[in-house]
Amino acid sequence: MVATIKPIQNAKEAATYFYMLEANQELKKGFHQNDVTRELGFTNPTKENLEKALSGKLAKDIELGRTENGQKVHHPGQELILSAPKSVSIMALVVGSDEVLNAHEKAVERTLDYIQRNIIHYRIQKDGKKDIEKSDNAIIAKFTHQSSRSVDGKVPDPQLHTHCLIANATKGQDGIYRSIVFDELYKSKMNIGEIYRMELAKNIRELGYDALVYKDKGRLNFEIKGISKEIIDEFSKRRQQILEFAKEHGIEDSKGLAYAASVTRGKKMEFTDLWEIWKQKNEFNIPQKTELHHTKRSKEQITKLAIEQLSEREAVWNYKELHRVLIQKNRSDYSTLEIEEYIRPAA
Repeated sequence: MVATIKPIQNAKEAATYFYMLEANQELKKGFHQNDVTRELGFTNPTKENLEKALSGKLAKDIELGRTENGQKVHHPGQELILSAPKSVSIMALVVGSDEVLNAHEKAVERTLDYIQRNIIHYRIQKDGKKDIEKSDNAIIAKFTHQSSRSVDGKVPDPQLHTHCLIANATKGQDGIYRSIVFDELYKSKMNIGEIYRMELAKNIRELGYDALVYKDKGRLNFEIKGISKEIIDEFSKRRQQILEFAKEHGIEDSKGLAYAASVTRGKKMEFTDLWEIWKQKNEFNIPQKTELHHTKRSKEQITKLAIEQLSEREAVWNYKELHRVLIQKNRSDYSTLEIEEYIRPAA
């Protein structure tokens, strides 16, 4: 599964949808915590504080936006969706493993930390000229949901995923709140998805399950060893619907698949006791924890491989490019933060 990013069109509607209309889908929710959310008092999402964050009305004396015809106009922000590999969804939702569910939550947290450290920017005016500065914070509300859309009115598939609502606001280096420049978020979409999946694979291995890492269209993905393809297919009706539409229409790229997902998207249907329904299908062998004999390479070895690959293509490359290749060479041996801290002094 790739990371999906799309603009939030309306602050009030988004707050109502996620806080009230989607409550039956919800497994967990909360604001991603940092100094800014603590300063503003954003801890647990409510309809009111979520609407405030998305509308740019952060406090009595802080309101973002530009003035048009005497009124403040502010774009709410962006929605990032991080979806777990199907075997992880099966283990968390069909088998009912809380520790696998928590492994997903931890991977989401680490991915949002990466976004804050690396790709949140804002515009500033210096010496009469406009410039872009890097920030290290964002206001992000997280809603973890449990299922895909229903296909033909049938019981939906288990699909563990988290909606991350990134409000269009960040606190700058000078302490002033400004709107975010989201260009880098969109440019980094594929990297973000890969970072999430490899953080999750690392967490799964630490639980004692084997994560089988593979490449899909040039990007790393994985499944938990012991969940068969037949079981994955049984719980992937929505995915099959999208792929069948794509095949019929000659669609192959990620943008086209996103279109296929939107046009085949069924109406929201209410199903109660989904876990009980899914567990009735739990007639397969559950992967057992084992003492893994995974050979962990040194950071120096992984970095050498990444530099060799980059040097074959370009005489000059930068930190961002090295980081991207390192994630693939790393293949979940180390966390994203460990990789960053290792190479940053040489960047």
